[in-house]
Amino acid sequence: MVLRHLLGYPTKRIARYMGLDPRTVDYHGRKAKERLCIRLGLTAASKDQKGTGQ
Repeated sequence: MVLRHLLGYPTKRIARYMGLDPRTVDYHGRKAKERLCIRLGLTAASKDQKGTGQ
């Protein structure tokens, strides 16, 4: 989350830096967003309204 959203690194750069496949980086990014939404009490509807697609 830090590399992508705070530093603005693209998926390929994160994958290379961490020694992972880009698909794995995307998966972990999606899961992290889901966990944040749960912890912050956001619903699926509010996520859709904000346009969280990348």
